[in-house]
Amino acid sequence: RDAEPSDGTGGRGNGRIEKMAEVKLVVLYPNPTDAEEFDRAYAEEHAPMVNENVPNVSRWTAAKVLGT
Repeated sequence: RDAEPSDGTGGRGNGRIEKMAEVKLVVLYPNPTDAEEFDRAYAEEHAPMVNENVPNVSRWTAAKVLGT
């Protein structure tokens, strides 16, 4: 996403628009003993924590590995 760079003094910098650095966070869970309960808890409890606890998230995704 676009952001105005800072000059380090709390000002708005030189007025140029630059891209902010992207961060990728990967969270891995072990195989659950109860897959249906894990899916429910993830969707209802864990996923909402992203929006509640991580500021300025513009997008996040989740994926499930079904086998190796």
